[in-house]
Amino acid sequence: GATLEGITRVVSHPVALGQCRTFFESRIPQATLVGAWDTAGSAADVARDGDPTVAAVAAKESAVAHGLTVLAERIEDDPTNQTRFLVIAPVGGAVIP
Repeated sequence: GATLEGITRVVSHPVALGQCRTFFESRIPQATLVGAWDTAGSAADVARDGDPTVAAVAAKESAVAHGLTVLAERIEDDPTNQTRFLVIAPVGGAVIP
């Protein structure tokens, strides 16, 4: 039952929130942005809490995995944004495939 007009709070990693600021300002200016540890965890929290006034910025796969409805796609300010993940370990440390 969630709608963009009814969203009052959006949770996600602070970098993800910052990369979508134009969307928030133009489409859901009433929403408070709340930083969280990660995007996937934010989706899980939103699903667990079940409050239709709270949304998360996360990958579509996270929404599907947690039974959430996608309210908007491609909301980033710069469509060339890319997230990169690195594994950093001490020399001689184990490498996880």
